[in-house]
Amino acid sequence: MTIKILRCDEIANLDFEATINLIESICLSGKLEVMHPISNKATCCVASAQRGISNILKFCDANGLNVWYLIQISSFIDAWVCNDEFHCYELSPTVKGTTKKIPRWIESGIITFESHPPSERQITGILVSGNRPYHYLHDRYIYAAELSLKHNLAAYCFRNRKCFIKELPTPSGQLAMQSRPSKGCFIAPCIRKDQLTAKHLNQVASFLTCTYAALPSERFEGITLWLGISSQTNRRMWLEQVEGYISYINFVSERTKKAIRIFIDGWTSYAENPPKEAEIESDEALAHQLITAFERQSSVTVISLIGLNYPEKIARALVTDLAITNDCSGSLITHTLCRLPCIMHGNKVIRSYPEQLLYPLAKLVDYKLIQTIPGPKPSNTDYSMPWQLLIPGTEEILSSHFLTSD
Repeated sequence: MTIKILRCDEIANLDFEATINLIESICLSGKLEVMHPISNKATCCVASAQRGISNILKFCDANGLNVWYLIQISSFIDAWVCNDEFHCYELSPTVKGTTKKIPRWIESGIITFESHPPSERQITGILVSGNRPYHYLHDRYIYAAELSLKHNLAAYCFRNRKCFIKELPTPSGQLAMQSRPSKGCFIAPCIRKDQLTAKHLNQVASFLTCTYAALPSERFEGITLWLGISSQTNRRMWLEQVEGYISYINFVSERTKKAIRIFIDGWTSYAENPPKEAEIESDEALAHQLITAFERQSSVTVISLIGLNYPEKIARALVTDLAITNDCSGSLITHTLCRLPCIMHGNKVIRSYPEQLLYPLAKLVDYKLIQTIPGPKPSNTDYSMPWQLLIPGTEEILSSHFLTSD
């Protein structure tokens, strides 16, 4: 029986289950054949490479000709590149902006591909990797968990050093992903972002919170607050965060007689590889200011989580009473995975969590009162915000902990 070789447009239009079936067949056969997007010649995937949030697959025919590239970010195919021709299927500004750079990166040699003899031109498996927590979770890990749990493909999932979560749910329990072999060709576990449902996200959240359950030593009799910080300029930073959080902590302290424990969250490390000092030192400097501000206040204990990994942070989030974070990557652990009572803020330009996606005990500050600060890119704009915008949500969420004015 002749197996039909798909075209790029056909792959882009596959539904959720059809894409999973394609990934399963690739893993079992070790081959991915696709028609050349221009010449319509049959080509085979012969190499792969990673760059940032992109996984790039190189194709050619049996003679090494008709070379072209398939780009994966959040779908199995987000774009293709062939010489000077470029086509993007994803309308997202992030995807479109990233994929547009790839032809130049390939031409200049920034992206390189391993060379394999014909006998070794097989796809080894699925690479679950990402250099940013948000993209790792939403564009890689959620799909890999579905492929592992419902389709028993955990044995085909591999990780490299850019892995934030290495455990996968399987039909018989959990399994740690193997390290990526030194040689091989790897596809990304992307399916269809527009068909990824809340069910899949909830499935991952339940698995991870059970896997990294809090230790008894993390329990605390008072109030535990989780405060997210960001020290990277032009990366959606709240400009008054240090003085704002100091005032906010004092406000909470005055409203209760209980001891207060503060977790300061910032940079998150990969599962097994600590970050370079340069990547976390600016976050640590901000955390140090908050620690120093309360070192003589016996009722307040400030603890830095800067540089910890997902297992360590999830365990601490599970004993938190209220989280204050930005509404993008900073809220992945507390809102997306642990579903804590939380208050989120942001720059109004790029928001991961509009009102309809919030859990019942999650609040957004009044965005009309936030002032954005012009920056190099609208999506990365920093912002100015009075800390008092945190009060209404705090009064509601922590009402049982606060003193009444009888």
